[in-house]
Amino acid sequence: MKIYNCFFKIFIFVIIAGPVFSQSQHNVMDGLVENLHSLSANNRTSLYLQTNKGVFEAGEDLWFKAYSLDTRFLEPSVLDSTIYVQLINRVTDSIVWKEKYKIENGFSDGHIFLDGSLDQGDYIIKAYSKNSLLSNPKEFYAARKVKIVGDINNEIEDIGIKKTLKDSISNIQFNLFPEGGYLINGIKSKVAFKAVNEKGIPLKISGTLYENDSPILEFKSTHAGMGSFDLVPDTSRIYDIRLDHPNATGPIHYDLSGIKDNGITLRLNSSDNENVVFNIAGNIGQQRVYLRTQIRGVVQMMATGILDDTLDIKIPIRNFPQGICEATLFDEDLRPVAERLFYVNAYKKLNISTELSKKTYKTREKVILKIKTNDEDGNPVQAHLGASVYDMGYKNTEDGKDILTHYHLTTQLKGAIYDPGYYFDEGNENRDKALDLLLLTQGWRRYIWNENVQKEQKSNAVLTEGIHGSVTTIKKKKGASEQQTVMVLDPGNKLNSRIVFLDSLKNFYLGPNDLNIGRRFYIKHFGTNDHKIILNARDGFDDLGNMNNEHQINYPFANMEKGIKKTVLPFKIQGGINLDEVSVSGKKSKVFRDRYLGQLDSLAKLDINTDYVCESNYLNCEVHENSEKNRRPVEGETYGQYIGFKWNENRSAYTIIGRQTVKYSYPSFTEAELLEKFNLLKVKGYYGKREFYQPNYDNETNPFPDYRNTLVWASDLVTDKNGNAVLEFFASDINTYFEGIIEGVGLKGLLGKNSFKFFVSQGDTKH
Repeated sequence: MKIYNCFFKIFIFVIIAGPVFSQSQHNVMDGLVENLHSLSANNRTSLYLQTNKGVFEAGEDLWFKAYSLDTRFLEPSVLDSTIYVQLINRVTDSIVWKEKYKIENGFSDGHIFLDGSLDQGDYIIKAYSKNSLLSNPKEFYAARKVKIVGDINNEIEDIGIKKTLKDSISNIQFNLFPEGGYLINGIKSKVAFKAVNEKGIPLKISGTLYENDSPILEFKSTHAGMGSFDLVPDTSRIYDIRLDHPNATGPIHYDLSGIKDNGITLRLNSSDNENVVFNIAGNIGQQRVYLRTQIRGVVQMMATGILDDTLDIKIPIRNFPQGICEATLFDEDLRPVAERLFYVNAYKKLNISTELSKKTYKTREKVILKIKTNDEDGNPVQAHLGASVYDMGYKNTEDGKDILTHYHLTTQLKGAIYDPGYYFDEGNENRDKALDLLLLTQGWRRYIWNENVQKEQKSNAVLTEGIHGSVTTIKKKKGASEQQTVMVLDPGNKLNSRIVFLDSLKNFYLGPNDLNIGRRFYIKHFGTNDHKIILNARDGFDDLGNMNNEHQINYPFANMEKGIKKTVLPFKIQGGINLDEVSVSGKKSKVFRDRYLGQLDSLAKLDINTDYVCESNYLNCEVHENSEKNRRPVEGETYGQYIGFKWNENRSAYTIIGRQTVKYSYPSFTEAELLEKFNLLKVKGYYGKREFYQPNYDNETNPFPDYRNTLVWASDLVTDKNGNAVLEFFASDINTYFEGIIEGVGLKGLLGKNSFKFFVSQGDTKH
């Protein structure tokens, strides 16, 4: 066996089966490695969203943590500085919230204010960053399902109960997936199958395989509508499958065709924590073949050997990271002829253990939670975690994803995965076999790191991290100087304002540091009344709008059968107030949402307003148009006004049709008019951080009821070098079960999740 280094931070093992190969063959395998690495290098970061709970009442804050990890090694990435977050109503497909948040060292955290006027129902949080969308806008972005309700007491969750669906014949979607890709004449192969309805919900089925109208074997699904059987196909015979279904009057027929006369098959014979053994079989004569194994676009091992009729290759996997591994078989002409996905080293994860001071607490009692993070060998690992403790009534049973299922399944396989958490639950004894069936069916030619998939992707920067702008002069006074700069203006703190220079094309760029100014700020040009200047700016939300139109992004959410729920009438809270921005409107006056624009509105009324009252108490009297005795009108005062006033040709006389009395009100300026009058453009910066409120009943008393349904939201919890951390918090007055969720990433890309429960009682508790 020969070992050599790759240009990545891994070792690639070369296994030689048969005669020693030449330097040219060595170069061949180098080329197979480098081809994939050059393609996968385009994929930079992958995002994951963690929320403090899954069900929210209108008027609450939704807290989230975003992980920006390297797509190949699953370590925190420093490539991205800006994350764009949208909250989308799933029914109307309308965006009800969009803000930018800062990413620091691979992590971001923030909140979304759920306005009281939001319709109740299902929503999606989507998050994007520049490098997560760099090469494949359809794959590497984060999404999360949440539910908004008017009143949690009106929601009845039948948690943990799943219905057995009685589907009609027309609802069955049955597909076959030969292991390796194809059935070859005379070579034994495994054939996996999957049966679902039109919504992707698995169907429990059984059936019989017929050869020339004679039954040769029976089969049935073993997990989530999936199963498999072995077959030695013969091209001289006809095969068909007949399914049994409780609603059918007779068998349902499916043809088994597409058997090739000649070719090479790839079969996974066995696997354990140390090795996997592949069998390669063919009927095309002796030739050298190459086997490449890779995880998330990084080659882990190359193998080569001489194939006569059959060839076994044992691959040590002890040093592989956890994840889906793709084995690709190449013939002597380096054509890919078969591929097989298999899962390795599920035990290589971040083990998060928790220890509560008690199992039951009194209301407002202190809870002490000890947290420890270790690797698979029990060694302490420093980890960056997000922790939430919430009332279990706010658990969204329709969103079963976590950091493990997201990075190890959802972002690796195309399409929706039914109940992905099943494959990582150590309480499920058959989870390894079930996961292998998933990869044989769901992953058959759908693995996103497949070389063919990578070739289809193009590295295009579709999202900016800051704001791109331009200054265009349409008209200017002769001899007037060119615009050379713009000002970035922070109305709340003039010390934050700064001058930004234009390039030779009159363009400018505001980077992540500029976005720190605040949630809203302004860009100002220095034109005068003699100029006609257009100020333009484009940020990531503009890019996202174009990208969604072009790519029709759809995140592959997990399919989860819904429990029975009570139907609730639409519920809205009227008059909700967001303290950051207050909107007040009426028939007689207009108050601008933005405080600074309100100030500009006042200035415009005083300084830009050209209305006047003459000495005869007439409004805008043309007779006294230039009189020094003219004065400003007063809001609400009554003045005279001429009707049909007209000068003669030499302005020596005038005619008046009539007179009227008017009650004066200042001109109403729209936001766009104010911005234009003051040479301003309003843009979005980073949404500011808020501290999650936690009372301290050791030092304070509160006579009012404490109805907090989220007791803890710790988005930046970091364990020390010994893997330890402690959280202290207080129970609320809610008498119920609470669930804690802790997720995160440790050194070397180890991912982990743990959950725990405790009860809060209004009576005495036992320690």
